[in-house]
Amino acid sequence: MTRLAEYITAAFILSLRAQHPDELPQTWEDLSAIVNARVGYGVEQSPLRAGVELAREWGLAEIYEDQYAGDSLDFRSLHKTDYIIKVQSSVLDQAFRGGYGWLQRVFSNPAFWIDLDRQVDGLSAKAIQDSEAPASDRVVTFSDNQVDDLERQTTEVIDAVAGRNQIGDDPGLREILLGQLRAGRELIRVGSVKLFVLQVTLIDALSYLSRRYEKEAIGALASALLSVLLKQIGLDN
Repeated sequence: MTRLAEYITAAFILSLRAQHPDELPQTWEDLSAIVNARVGYGVEQSPLRAGVELAREWGLAEIYEDQYAGDSLDFRSLHKTDYIIKVQSSVLDQAFRGGYGWLQRVFSNPAFWIDLDRQVDGLSAKAIQDSEAPASDRVVTFSDNQVDDLERQTTEVIDAVAGRNQIGDDPGLREILLGQLRAGRELIRVGSVKLFVLQVTLIDALSYLSRRYEKEAIGALASALLSVLLKQIGLDN
């Protein structure tokens, strides 16, 4: 059975291939930013750590811990030419064949985030053992009425985005945002989901739309939904 961490690992391996050795990320924040820039989806630390732990098993990464400096990531092994031959992963093979477009299809599929939400505890148990889980790992729950209202508002935003020929300057951004919005809607329908999953799908997409189209109707819809959503999950302060 394919470990979901393999998709996360494939995303950052593909993203880091073009990085100069001196420009490889050393922090979780920098790694997430690079994946977001190249694949279109940011990944929170808990699932990202699970992916890096898997890369460590494959001999492609290392994590150095320090009580003052925090974690330092080392991806220099990625520049060894023979690592692809040594790693046996159908997910990684498909990612190299399909590129960023393939990964975007994976991450825009609501089922991936739902499955990741269910399994992330097991994936990252080693990483967070004996420590307090980060705030992004907490579960948020919606009542039936909240689900109905959020689903309706999310559908309105989806219809508005789908009605535009293009979003921003990137021709592929519209489809990425639609994937995030639809994934977020499916997660809300479940009624209970980890916060980080909402952050990398619905919240991320709404935040972009509210900033990019601040003075347009689509921005107003996104901003209104974002405000309601953040209030209901306790992030409106």
